[in-house]
Amino acid sequence: MNHPGNWPLLPRVAVLTLASLCCAGAGLVLHAQPLSTARSGHENQLQAIKAEFHDALQRSASLPKLQARSEQLSARLQAGATLAPEDPANEPLQVRLGATAEQCGLTLEAFRPLTDGAELGVAGDYAALLLFVAELSQPPQPLLFESLDISAQRTATQQGLLMKASVRYQSLSAASNQEPAQP
Repeated sequence: MNHPGNWPLLPRVAVLTLASLCCAGAGLVLHAQPLSTARSGHENQLQAIKAEFHDALQRSASLPKLQARSEQLSARLQAGATLAPEDPANEPLQVRLGATAEQCGLTLEAFRPLTDGAELGVAGDYAALLLFVAELSQPPQPLLFESLDISAQRTATQQGLLMKASVRYQSLSAASNQEPAQP
C-alpha cells in the first residue's frame, strides 16, 4: 500500500538519494567539528606567538639603549665608583635592628641607644624572636645580648611575646681573649 517498496522507481530513488545525502552530511559535520576545534586552538596559539614576537621586537629595539647603559655602568665600576650598598657591618645599629626585625616578621616597639649598644623591645611569636636573636648573633658584626626578658603580651586583637633586650657590639679583642670553657 503505502510501503516504499510499492512506490514507483523515481520516488524510491529520490528518497534513497536524500537519505544518502543526509548520512553523508552528518558524517561530514561529525568529521569537521574536531577539525574546527583544533583549528581554533591553532589560531589561538598563532595569536599568542604573534604577541610574543611583537614583545621580542620591542625588547630588541631597546637593546642598544641597554647596551649603552651597561657600558656606562661598567666604566663607573672600573673607575672605582661602586654601586653596591654600604657594608652591613658599618650601618647604624638602629637601622640594622629595624631591618632584621622586619625581616623576621617582628615589630620594633622600643629603641634606646646606649654608648656601645642599645636597649630594644620587639614583639612577635617565639619562632620569629628566636630567628631575630640568631640573625643578630651572626658575623661579620655579631651583637652580644647582655640581658633578655621575654614576656607574654596580650592586646585586644592579638596575643604574642614581647622581648626586651640590651645589646652591644661584641669587641673582637674581648672575643679573642676569652678562654674556652673547660669541661
